[in-house]
Parts: sequence; structure tokens; C-alpha cells
Amino acid sequence: MSVSDMPQDRIVLDLAEAWSLAVKNADRGRIERLFTDDAIIWRNVNRLVQPRAEFIDLAIALSGLLPGFRYEDITRFAFPGGFVQQHVITGLGPSGQPFEAPACIVCQVRDGQISRLDEYYDSAHDPR
Repeated sequence: MSVSDMPQDRIVLDLAEAWSLAVKNADRGRIERLFTDDAIIWRNVNRLVQPRAEFIDLAIALSGLLPGFRYEDITRFAFPGGFVQQHVITGLGPSGQPFEAPACIVCQVRDGQISRLDEYYDSAHDPR
């Protein structure tokens, strides 16, 4: 089955899985390929649009800043033109203490890439 023959929901859910794995593995090349060049990233903690390159740098740095960084308890839903992913971010904070932080991303997808990512993160659980 070619990509064009796959159901749209499967394509965007595969993209969501690729995103989670690329961040977990700090795979810069893969993360860069998952986003359109003009991707918009918005984060609720500061309510600002973050430049694509800066967001990718942060995604790569997470595994170094927070040892054991990973997404757990993942729930994903496809919608026309994108997906929603709820998850709990886990790892060790700078003090070595384990942490859990609930989060959600809402992503718009264009031509098989993420064109917009809105991140909703509970900063009260931020270990930094």
C-alpha cells in the first residue's frame, strides 16, 4: 500500500508516533523533516509563537536537560487535517527527582508534515 492509499487518519497518527520517537531519541534530522519550513509553534506557558529552529533546539535539548525524558500515557486522536496528542512528560529533573507533567499538543498537518503545533503544558509541574 502506498502512502496515497493509506487512510488519512493512519497517516497523521503515524506522524504523531514519529514525532514522539524523534523527540525521545533527540533525532534532530528526523524532527526537522517532520515540520514544514514555515511551521508555527505556539506554547501556552508564554502565549508566544516560537521560531521553528528554537523549538527544534529545545526538543533536542530535553533529553539532556531532563534525563530519562519520555512521553507516557499517550492518547492520540486524528481529526481532518491533524491530530491531538495527550501525554504525561516524565523523567528526572535537574535535582535528580522524578517528575510528571501533563501536556497536550494539537497539530495541524499539511502534505505529511506538521505545519502548526500548539502545546498546552502544565507549568506547575515543570521540574526546572
